[in-house]
Amino acid sequence: MPWLGLILAAAVSFPPAAFAYLAPKGAVWQVWASADGGRPKPLTTDPLEKIAVSSSPRTDEILALTRTGRALFLRANGPVTGMLDLGPGAGEASLAPDGLRVAFTREEIVAGARERHLWSLERGGGDPKPIARRPGLQHSPAWSADGAALAFTESGEAGGEDLWWVGLDGRDERQLTVGRERFLEPSVAPDGGIFVSSNRDGDYDIWRFDPKTLKLAPIVARQGYDGQPQVSPEGGRILFVSGRPGHRAVWVANADGSGTRRLTDGSTDVRHPVWLASRAAPAEESAQPPAPRQPAAAEGWIAFLRMTDGDWQPWTARPDGSSLRRLASLPVGLTRVTLSADGRSALADGIDGSLYLVTTADGSARRVQVDPPGPTDAALSADGGRIAYSVNTLGGVDSNDIWVVAAKGGRARKVTDQPFLQHFPTWAGAGDIVYLSGQGGQSHDIWRVSADKGDARLVLGKQLYNFEPAISARGDLAFSSNREDNYEIWMLPAGEKEPRRLTHDPSYDGQPSFSPDGGRIAFTSRRGGTSRIWIHDLESGRETPLPVDGEVRMPFWYAGGPGPVARGAAPEAAR
Repeated sequence: MPWLGLILAAAVSFPPAAFAYLAPKGAVWQVWASADGGRPKPLTTDPLEKIAVSSSPRTDEILALTRTGRALFLRANGPVTGMLDLGPGAGEASLAPDGLRVAFTREEIVAGARERHLWSLERGGGDPKPIARRPGLQHSPAWSADGAALAFTESGEAGGEDLWWVGLDGRDERQLTVGRERFLEPSVAPDGGIFVSSNRDGDYDIWRFDPKTLKLAPIVARQGYDGQPQVSPEGGRILFVSGRPGHRAVWVANADGSGTRRLTDGSTDVRHPVWLASRAAPAEESAQPPAPRQPAAAEGWIAFLRMTDGDWQPWTARPDGSSLRRLASLPVGLTRVTLSADGRSALADGIDGSLYLVTTADGSARRVQVDPPGPTDAALSADGGRIAYSVNTLGGVDSNDIWVVAAKGGRARKVTDQPFLQHFPTWAGAGDIVYLSGQGGQSHDIWRVSADKGDARLVLGKQLYNFEPAISARGDLAFSSNREDNYEIWMLPAGEKEPRRLTHDPSYDGQPSFSPDGGRIAFTSRRGGTSRIWIHDLESGRETPLPVDGEVRMPFWYAGGPGPVARGAAPEAAR
């Protein structure tokens, strides 16, 4: 498709806008993003149609809703950090300012009539809670700045679309407008004002509604369509969509409507622009960072996902960045790659629920069919003989269990049977699996289970969200957690009861993986505004980046070598 080019700023009063939106890539609507005036890039390339997008600049995350009802949590630079099943009929979803819950609408048939109701669901899983459940069609939930209430619209008896307000607990429900006019796509400013698009003067324009005075003021009123407003986190600017069908563009303006400026070139259609956290340039360092420790042969290799031709593909390198090679060329973007300890086999987990077993000696890949199908978070055992994965077979929201199947595929066996969501299994030696389990509240606990006995036991929990557990050869447990607000790497040493924090950086740190000897941890970090892999030395505390260019994530440290280069991919020198 033609590049959605950015128009240069016309006035210095406008700082660069960091934003995301939906636009087609080929025949599929995908999430695109631009960071601080940079070139827009697709963040998603999988075959699932995206129908809604929202963001939390406070946590630097994006929520993309697919037509199947699956919501993808994305970092603003692309990595998928989680998934949430909102169920069939989910049509609109909005991520809370703190990133801990999602408000969404879901369509259903009640007494033979089509209805659409407003629900909320905590990120850790559980049962969705109704917010507003009356006969009718509710649309476009928009969070207040404090996350305590929502603005939304509802089809009115007079034929219009009315603006409503409701507390998250369902109280303080108020109808704000009544009439034949249509008020669409609300966005709530920090001061409580609500930006909407409305046809009250003929075509659709941007208006601001004051809930205290119940007065409307025009903000952007021009000939043609102007809609889908999104107010910035500080309340000073708005994003919106303008143009004719098939040739619409993302625009930005001051909150009073002045200084309108086009951000994309209008060569295609766009929808649902949202704000992202601004990327400030990193401060200049007074000294060069220390050189990485030279790897010994026993330190093995680090496999990871690297953005390659628009998709996340599997690569591997030495811990000093040398011998960089692509493991395979796969037809789908990946969410995870794991290897056997000897490095001969790799398991690639596709974003579309597909699995591929890769022979690293030649890069050949074989599709693995499993029953039940639709695996997520799949991981290969150290001996290469088994696969653990998460899948929902119950049909409810966040009802995934952990299953184990032979590496060749076939019928799997369920090894966990707990309420809520179990996911991200990691093999822990001696046939054990460490995994994550939601508890229906604001926590994400770490559990351990025998793949043969199914004796699930709690390892660590009740401390907000824990993610991506990893186990070392020494029995130490590493994971990422926001127990102190920001996501950092934590470690629970073997035999101890309390974890300790390893990283201390204002950027996101997550996705840890131990070196084969357990002395170092590779992890993903967004330091400097780019997703890179860093290495933390447990003895000295020194942290150094893996010198590999491009966007990389999801490291997996293993002992064996990669073998010859994969078919169709030439080796690269570390840069």
